[in-house]
Amino acid sequence: MVRLLMDALPGEFAETVVVALHRKAATVCEAELRRLATRVPELDARAREEVGRAIDSVVAAFFHDATLRLAKDARHAEALGVLFALDALGGRS
Repeated sequence: MVRLLMDALPGEFAETVVVALHRKAATVCEAELRRLATRVPELDARAREEVGRAIDSVVAAFFHDATLRLAKDARHAEALGVLFALDALGGRS
């Protein structure tokens, strides 16, 4: 089924995989920020926000090239879905 969808709509499938990948990354980042808040409760709100922005910047930079490559060649979308255990069609991890 996924292979048929990918063949029929490679650009849309790639976009769906990118969205799922970003959602999974956001979920992991949020969990780590919650973990940080319990491990280092003395961090004030401003410091936690700054750490959150730094994490967001790292994630965005990490995915930037992959997103550009998928926009040019959607054949890699299926591999990303498998490597990152994405439910690309549902956008869930």
